[in-house]
Amino acid sequence: MQVAIEVPADDITKQMQVVAAEAFANAAKRYQYAELLSIEDAAAFVGCTVTTFKAQFINAGLRVATFSPKLKRVRKTELLEFIKEHE
Repeated sequence: MQVAIEVPADDITKQMQVVAAEAFANAAKRYQYAELLSIEDAAAFVGCTVTTFKAQFINAGLRVATFSPKLKRVRKTELLEFIKEHE
C-alpha cells in the first residue's frame, strides 16, 4: 500500500535548513570544550604523525599535562602559541 503525500517544496527546504542548523549547533557544543587534546589529536591537528609530533613539538619544549602514564594532554591554546613562536 502506498500513500501519496504532497508537500510544498518550500516546506521541505525550510525543514532541511532547520535540521542542518540544529546539527551544526549540536556539533559546536560537543567540541567547544576541546581545549585539551590527546597527543594523537594534537598530531592530527597540526598534520603530522605522533612520532613527529613528539620529536618536533614535545621534545622542543611544548608543555604536556601528564595525568597518568597513558593520559597526556596538550592545551590547544599552548599548541597554537608554540606554533606562532616557531614560525
